[in-house]
Amino acid sequence: MPLFPSQAWCEEAIRLANDDPDVERAGAGWDADIGVIVRAEAGKLTEDFVVHLEPVEGRFERFRLLREADELLELEPAYRVSAPYSIWKALILGTLDPVEALVRKSLLVEGDVQPLIERMQYRGIAERVLERLGTVFLDEQ
Repeated sequence: MPLFPSQAWCEEAIRLANDDPDVERAGAGWDADIGVIVRAEAGKLTEDFVVHLEPVEGRFERFRLLREADELLELEPAYRVSAPYSIWKALILGTLDPVEALVRKSLLVEGDVQPLIERMQYRGIAERVLERLGTVFLDEQ
């Protein structure tokens, strides 16, 4: 089981998502890159974990780890999504609803949210991926 957050976890999540039968339909016309920031938290994660994802025909096949969140400013992704480690953990475990996290501003999204809302019908992909992923969390090892 891959450790969250890590390159191996990202690779496996992307592999599982790309294997999902609904991913092509969900990603049709999607070309917006995304910067993801897992914010450090005392006793859980010592430094921010930052990933830049670039879609290829609606599938996230290219990604890279960045050293710090400021690097995303230079890349100017269409979306920047950030939250503390514990929020990401709750989302992965399914104990926190992503819409609730957005409303409560626990999960911050910078960018045009409308296309994301329009794709909410496909959120089952993320749920299926996370169920199959089997994650070991940094603060539990």
